[in-house]
Amino acid sequence: MAELDHCTFDIMMISETWRAENEEIYVTPAGGQIFLSGDGHHQGVGICISATLGKLLHDCSFHAYSNRVCTLNFTLSMRKFCVFSCYFPTTWHNDEDVEEIYHVLDTLLLACDESGIIPLLGGDFNACIGGTFIQYGAPTLETILFSESFPRNGIFIVQWTHR
Repeated sequence: MAELDHCTFDIMMISETWRAENEEIYVTPAGGQIFLSGDGHHQGVGICISATLGKLLHDCSFHAYSNRVCTLNFTLSMRKFCVFSCYFPTTWHNDEDVEEIYHVLDTLLLACDESGIIPLLGGDFNACIGGTFIQYGAPTLETILFSESFPRNGIFIVQWTHR
């Protein structure tokens, strides 16, 4: 984890952390902060804050909702932020597993909106919305939703972003 001190970033969302504990927090030798979520399986998400940015943050609080969604709330320059790190199930999982993560994000984003908190969302959505349609130009919403060959997780993310 000390390698993060040699990387250039402010905020980094990570997935596939493979952590055994539900919530873990580490501080690197240079003062960077690593917030991790897991449950002993092969998923897990996290958020890393550089030492430089960390010095500017106030009221930091980390919450692991699952091994697939975690948040870090903080205040920066008198504005409240909520960073989301998510890791969506692959297309091998049931649709219900994917929809559950979107439901969690919907709930959390609504809470941000109602509280005036600025959300920052990142992670691995395991979704493809390009593929074979790129040769015919940018895919339209209709092309995606009514195509039998379009990846299911791509359809989920497009529907979610159009709500």
